[in-house]
Amino acid sequence: MTWINPKTDWNSETYINASDFNRIEGNLTHIHGLFEQLFPSMAWSQYPTQTTDDIAYTYKWVIVEGQLENLNKKSYDLNIGNRKTFSENGHYIDYNELNRIENACLTLYNRMTAQIANNTAPVITITSNTIDWTSSATYDVTGKVTSNGNGISDAYLYYGDNSYRLTLNSSGEFTKRITLQPGINNLSVRSRDLDGNPRFYEFTKKYDSTLPVITITSAQSTWSTTSAYTVTGKVTDAESGIASATITTSTGVSETALTLNSSGNFSYPITLNNTDNTITIKATNGAGRQSTTTFHAYYDTIAPTISITSSTAATVNPTYTLQGVVTDSQSGVASVTINGVSVALSNNNFSKAYTLSVGANTFTIVAKDNAGNPTTQTVSVTLVNDKNNTSRNWTSTYTTTDTARNNRGETATANDSWVTIDGVGYKYNDRAPAKSNYNSDTGGYGFVTAIASIDSTIPLPRGLSSVAISGTCGGEAGTGYSAGGNLSITIKDFTTNTIIASNSRNNAGSVSVSAGITQEQALHDLRVIITGGGSGTQHTNSSAWVGIGIPTFTWY
Repeated sequence: MTWINPKTDWNSETYINASDFNRIEGNLTHIHGLFEQLFPSMAWSQYPTQTTDDIAYTYKWVIVEGQLENLNKKSYDLNIGNRKTFSENGHYIDYNELNRIENACLTLYNRMTAQIANNTAPVITITSNTIDWTSSATYDVTGKVTSNGNGISDAYLYYGDNSYRLTLNSSGEFTKRITLQPGINNLSVRSRDLDGNPRFYEFTKKYDSTLPVITITSAQSTWSTTSAYTVTGKVTDAESGIASATITTSTGVSETALTLNSSGNFSYPITLNNTDNTITIKATNGAGRQSTTTFHAYYDTIAPTISITSSTAATVNPTYTLQGVVTDSQSGVASVTINGVSVALSNNNFSKAYTLSVGANTFTIVAKDNAGNPTTQTVSVTLVNDKNNTSRNWTSTYTTTDTARNNRGETATANDSWVTIDGVGYKYNDRAPAKSNYNSDTGGYGFVTAIASIDSTIPLPRGLSSVAISGTCGGEAGTGYSAGGNLSITIKDFTTNTIIASNSRNNAGSVSVSAGITQEQALHDLRVIITGGGSGTQHTNSSAWVGIGIPTFTWY
């Protein structure tokens, strides 16, 4: 803007118009241009050209007062009167303020144009670093003030609301230590020559009090079954920004620079070694502060090992506990299931109780490690137990050799039925006792003898814990005659060819035998061997018998 001589003779009879406001605003802008030649930059915005109606708003004059005060404070700090405050429906600018403002503009204009013409203000040079961020709150402002021909009157450092008089050595050098605030710190040095001509030097110093922030977004401290792994994450710094970021790994990647996008995100693929891999990310901000984060990624291709410690041999006991040990040399055991049901581990051991079904019982054990590697093992335990197996119970058909005849050698009639003797029910080889009916009148003989015999081997059901069997032999004897008989009952293990229990008699009567069966024997081929016979003699009809009753079983 062109300088226009101020109007300095305002009085109560003169009235302000738009051209007066525009002249004052234009002159302030012109003074700012002179200011820029002598002092550090100062933000400035010229108010637009106004009309008569526009100048009625008092806030515009408030802006003018502020511009004038800033120009004076940052240059010579002259006594140009006190700034006034105007308000709507309150105090409005009058001729006294107008005269003060216009005279102040003229004073600043004359002082600046004279200084520019003479160029006598001191020269200020700042030698400390004013460009880079610092990580220290302690900052030494260093510089030099030299005379431009008329000597140095004083020098001050301004920082925030504080001012510090600088001590200059013989060469005009100074050092002043201050404590910075986080962020951008605005500072200025002002020096005057002996004629009072000032020189300002404004500068900034940036202090970063924070560390960079590193965020890892890829999986950390987890196990993988694949060696391909991409390290992803983000590094940020709210103050000085990120100067660099690097990655170092135990897989052979020495400290290597990461490429960051505009948001600070990075992605870096590596190949994992087996087991443990250490990854370190380091970030440095613009102030030189560093942050480091280290994490692990694990690679495991070896599946767990399952060892079954309980017996898987055939058993007669339906109560069964499946036991085993699961180990993993790398990532450790994560889970164990049996037939799809989770099983708890105690020091890598598992134990699960089951009730077996007759026949093969299949158990599928699946163990997984923390990387997800699975191991599957299938075992089968066979339950051999005929308790509920009707095809192997005592009433099944078996092969026997028996006879029923009379003393003439004729085969007698055998009735297939149960017989009760002395209150005990007997079933004789699926037949009634041998009974010979012979009529002496027909045969012409004075007596008849009935003979019954048995020679049977009967299989026992599997799964027995004990067995007890009773048998009897004898016949009907008339007056002067006696019944005879013999009977042997043996329980034998045909698998090992050993006798478990046996009892016998050589005359008419009963025989009993009982035995406890071990679990091992209960799996074997156990049989009852029955041999013997009975006889009876009478004058007319006679009968004889031999056989065993239904045994008593207990089961595993």
